[in-house]
Amino acid sequence: MNNIFKFINININKSQIKKIHLFFNIYKEYIYKKINLISLKSYKNFYISHILHSLSLLNIIKFKYNTKILDYGTGGGFPGIPLAIILPNVKFTLIDKIKKKIKILKFIKKKIDIKNIKLINNKSENIKLKFDFIISRYIKNIYKIYINMYNNINKISKNKYPNGFFFYKSNDYNINNILLKKCHIYNIKKYINIKFFKKKNIIYIKK
Repeated sequence: MNNIFKFINININKSQIKKIHLFFNIYKEYIYKKINLISLKSYKNFYISHILHSLSLLNIIKFKYNTKILDYGTGGGFPGIPLAIILPNVKFTLIDKIKKKIKILKFIKKKIDIKNIKLINNKSENIKLKFDFIISRYIKNIYKIYINMYNNINKISKNKYPNGFFFYKSNDYNINNILLKKCHIYNIKKYINIKFFKKKNIIYIKK
């Protein structure tokens, strides 16, 4: 599946690809143990529906050195782990309220040797840390997260995009009227010409 990386507008080296494959193999072990961090259906399309989907954000923004990113409700480690592997100079915090998931992700972090991620078992709303961007694949209410996490976004921006939020959403997204002027919607298929991404979007909302 090395050919999927041609769809990402960034240089990816052999060591990083090797780590992505190791990530897949660890997931395969958990699937066999019937510990489903992701659905069995999506696992069968792992490289496209999870790896490529997570990395699709890099066709929209190039994060600068030491950018701080929170993966809100990381679940099985997406998009945080694939992004952290490809962006070793960016600092990622992955948070989830389910203890079992964070425990498994700590094992994955050690096994793959990912040094630029911090894992937290808590509700995102309880943390007081500051970030340049908050990203998420597993949220329903965009407005609620925007309000709850607004003060966790740093005021001073250093990237091309002002600090804010990136949400991975299908076409069934709902954006509060208050946020419409702050947001931009990117259809992923514009960057990755694969049928899977036809109804997949990344929604950027600036602070």
